[in-house]
Amino acid sequence: MDEAKIREHNQYNRRFYTDFGASFARQREYYWPSWYQFAQQSPAATQDDPVRVTDIGCGSARFALFWQTHVLAPVEFYTGMDISPVLLAVAEEQLASSEIAYELQEIDIVERLLQHDFQLPPNTHVATLFGVLHHIPGKETRQRLLQVLIQQLPPKGEIWLTIWNPGRVSGKKNRSALDLGNNDHLLGWQHEVDAQRFVHWISAEEEASLLKSLSSVKVVARWEVNTPGERGNICLLLQKQA
Repeated sequence: MDEAKIREHNQYNRRFYTDFGASFARQREYYWPSWYQFAQQSPAATQDDPVRVTDIGCGSARFALFWQTHVLAPVEFYTGMDISPVLLAVAEEQLASSEIAYELQEIDIVERLLQHDFQLPPNTHVATLFGVLHHIPGKETRQRLLQVLIQQLPPKGEIWLTIWNPGRVSGKKNRSALDLGNNDHLLGWQHEVDAQRFVHWISAEEEASLLKSLSSVKVVARWEVNTPGERGNICLLLQKQA
């Protein structure tokens, strides 16, 4: 996919999470069931050393509150990145009353990747990609995001990653407002006429290809979730090897 088309598709998500971010956040106030399993299986989360967490596509930053209350390892510093100023305002309101040391960054991840200018905060131990990868247009862009994270993480650093594809998990055909071809789609939101999100349904073949493209990576765990509150997620816990 060329850069013009990548930017065109990315604009759908920029507009959606700006115009409908508040509505979206109200529907996402719970903790995902998979987070508990990530926390139980993560080497970084199950020890006593403080952990620096970078939450890419952080939304309302509810994951920071989850870590603070449900993870053994203390959070030393939390960095939340998101494309939406509306969602980051919600995140600021939530985190300001917590005891978490944090920073919030308004970042267009896709644009940073196209400009080869995406940087993790120094000494990130855990980087999360919850509900993000399916929003990244272009296979090469998705691949670049994972490669950049692995390159910038320290040895034993982890990626907590979800691939959203309800069709793969449930066996039912995914529905969309518009099929753009090549597993790219536009999804609506509730009954809002102008609400459209870009999504890419990552196939089993593409998942395997993405993982194969990464060097010095161990798949610590992989599982699927199809329960109320989190339907259609394929979860991967990756660890960088020395």
